[in-house]
Amino acid sequence: MYRGSVLIPALALSTLVASGLWSRTAGAGDPPPTAMESAHEEMGGGGPAEMPVLENDQVRVVRMHLGPHQKIPMHQPPPHLVIWLTPAHLQMTFPDGTSKQERFSRGQATWVAAQKHAGENLGDRPVDFLAVFVKNAGASAPAAR
Repeated sequence: MYRGSVLIPALALSTLVASGLWSRTAGAGDPPPTAMESAHEEMGGGGPAEMPVLENDQVRVVRMHLGPHQKIPMHQPPPHLVIWLTPAHLQMTFPDGTSKQERFSRGQATWVAAQKHAGENLGDRPVDFLAVFVKNAGASAPAAR
């Protein structure tokens, strides 16, 4: 059986698919980056453009946008699920100076553990993804059976 903490991101993902947000990529109908908030401001304007998609007592879903070759300053987000809306070629750099490059495909879902890192979009195209943050994991989740 699945634990409740696994069901919350799964439900959030199914909601996003049903609403059409899963397949949306940045386009003419999207708010301009100036309407996006929080992580961008928290990193002194150097972070990704961020637009809230859904927030309730259990989950916070944020759409992130990185421009071509955009760099993100060192930050430490909480653990979260990432759903890639576009292909991505990224470099992550860690506080000890080590780095790694990763590639992601459109539609791929990945788990990001809590870790301090800086990032860079190595591609010539923008990168868009959804970050799904589970709030109070386990606090309101039903017990495993």
